[in-house]
Amino acid sequence: MVKVSVVIPVYKVEKYLRECVDSVVDQSCTELEVILVDDGSPDRCGQICDEYAAADKRVSVIHKQNGGLSDARNAGLKRASGKYVLFVDSDDMIANNAVEKLLAAAEKNDAQIVYFSAQTLYEDFEHAECRDDFVRKHRYPDATGAKTLLTMLENKEYIPCVQLQLYKTRMLADNALTFRKGMLHEDELFTVQAALCANQTTVINEKLYVRRQRAGSIMSGMYTLRSFEGAYCCIRYFIHILNSYPKGSDEWRMLIYDLALLMNLLTVKYVMMPADDRKAAKEKFKVLRNWYKRNGYLGDKKLKLKMRALPMLKAYKMIKRKQLAQNAS
Repeated sequence: MVKVSVVIPVYKVEKYLRECVDSVVDQSCTELEVILVDDGSPDRCGQICDEYAAADKRVSVIHKQNGGLSDARNAGLKRASGKYVLFVDSDDMIANNAVEKLLAAAEKNDAQIVYFSAQTLYEDFEHAECRDDFVRKHRYPDATGAKTLLTMLENKEYIPCVQLQLYKTRMLADNALTFRKGMLHEDELFTVQAALCANQTTVINEKLYVRRQRAGSIMSGMYTLRSFEGAYCCIRYFIHILNSYPKGSDEWRMLIYDLALLMNLLTVKYVMMPADDRKAAKEKFKVLRNWYKRNGYLGDKKLKLKMRALPMLKAYKMIKRKQLAQNAS
């Protein structure tokens, strides 16, 4: 019987793929299926996926045209037959007992989402090392998804990565939850949507995932127009649904907190983008800036300062660009 479906989108990760898949097929819990989604990868990833499927009946492969991470996850989710689903990126790894521990926590607490932690392996930097950037240290009682995310936000331990969440498959299906194709920050959107649907969640304070962060990926994706558009899409959606919840409710407070956090990040992205990208994003940024101003910057003093003193961020931009260039060299 399949208890957990592990969905692994695969694209141009030939160097890391075997290490990732081995960490999944060698799990202490064997009641799982592994769905490898070859998202039109131009290297040998497709062949490697087929090799695993031939050697292990629990492994299946989807070969598809390249559609991006969200599209690949959706393809795997559509095939998933397990009671729960776990997403793993193909250049990452999971601990040997990760599925066993997550499944036990979900079943014991009848949880629709199980949140857990990760270590981040910084690779291609001057000194590669593991850091605890994706670790929650506070204890969280079982609660609704909105209450749990709100408490994480208040504790400054909010981690939107979907790889650090085990989902009950039926909850996702009943609410027609899928990843929005073609956008960055799809995790930020999906995590909040799922939390708003979850009546029961639990948190494991264990590092069951190893997240690999490569220097080039930071440089290429953090301050682009596409990254801005992804964050903008999240903000617009959260504003749209905000009044669907009673003012002061856990859902409303969680959205307000997240909206302030997102706009803080978006403002830095806007300032850090190249001049042409910033020009293209100017009108959208202006629309959001006016909304936040009308709403008192949501009570966030840091956001208020940033929004009122954009020219002062130019100095920050220059310093940050130099730091990023040094890290990449």
